[in-house]
Amino acid sequence: SARSDSASTSASSSVENTQPSSSPPSCSTTGGSEAVRLHISNIPYKWRDPDLKTMFAAHGEVVEAEVIFNERGSKGFGFVTMANKDGADAAKAAINGKNFEGRMVEVNPATAKMSGRQKAKVLQQLPPPATDPQLALQMLLQQQQLYAANAILAQYQQQQQ
Repeated sequence: SARSDSASTSASSSVENTQPSSSPPSCSTTGGSEAVRLHISNIPYKWRDPDLKTMFAAHGEVVEAEVIFNERGSKGFGFVTMANKDGADAAKAAINGKNFEGRMVEVNPATAKMSGRQKAKVLQQLPPPATDPQLALQMLLQQQQLYAANAILAQYQQQQQ
C-alpha cells in the first residue's frame, strides 16, 4: 500500500487551499528537462501529501505532492510535480486507471485554472456567436455544409465543361 499510517492521521496545513499552487517549479535535472505538474483525480479521501509522494516516488523524483482540501476535508484530488517528463510519463503509465483503496485513480497533465474574470476576458475577445455554444455549433455545421455544397458544385461544373 502506498499509504503510510502516520500520514493518514496528520492534518494538512492547507485545509482551505482549494486552488493549485502557482506554476510548477522549474528543475534542472539530468537531460535538461523541466518539471512536469500532474493532476491526480479520484484519490482516496483519507490520503495526504506523503501518500501521493510515496506513490509517485517509485517512478521518478517528486518535487512536490499536494492533496487539495476544503473546510470539510480532502476534495479527492491533488497535484504532483515530477522533476522531469520521463518520471511523469512513467508515473502516469503505472498509476493512471489503477484501483487504489476502491477508487480508480486518474493521472493527467495539470492545466492552469482560469478565474471567472479571466474566462470573461477570453469570451469577450471571441466573436459574438462563440459566446453562445449552441449558436456557435449551428454556425459551424452550416459552414461545413456550405463548404461541402461548394465542393459538389465545383465538381459538377467541371464535369459540364
